[in-house]
Amino acid sequence: MDEQIPDSLLQKYHVALVKALGEDVRKGFVQLGRELGSEVGGGGKITLKELEKKLQDYLQNDLKLGKKVNVKIENNILNVEVDECRVCPANETLRSQGGKDACLLPGILMGSVKPVENVKKASMAGVEHFGVGHCKMQLKLE
Repeated sequence: MDEQIPDSLLQKYHVALVKALGEDVRKGFVQLGRELGSEVGGGGKITLKELEKKLQDYLQNDLKLGKKVNVKIENNILNVEVDECRVCPANETLRSQGGKDACLLPGILMGSVKPVENVKKASMAGVEHFGVGHCKMQLKLE
C-alpha cells in the first residue's frame, strides 16, 4: 500500500476540517500545527543546528508538505520556504467558496522551536507568498 496520502484526499480532508472548525479554525490550526511541530525535537532539548536539520527532514520527508522545502537559520531567524505545498490548493478552494483558509505551517514552526536550547521566545517575523503553493515564513528566535 502506498504510504503517501493522495493529494485529492488530503485537500478534501483539509477543506472539510476547516469548515467543521468554523469560527475556531485559526485557534484550532495553531494547536494542530504546534502538536505536529512538537515531534521535531524528539522529546528532548535540541540545538539550533539540530533544529535546522530535523525540521528540514520533517517537513520534506516525513510530512511531505511540498515538493521542495528549504530550512535555514541565520542571525536567529528561522527561514522556511515551501514550494508546491500540498495543502495550499485546498485553501484556494476554501477562498473561492468565500470561506476562511487555514495553514498549519506557522503552528508547526512554533511547536518545533519549543525544545530548542537558549530560545526563550519565538514570534512571526514575516510571510511572503509567491503564488499558490509557494511561500516563505520567518520566525524570530530570542
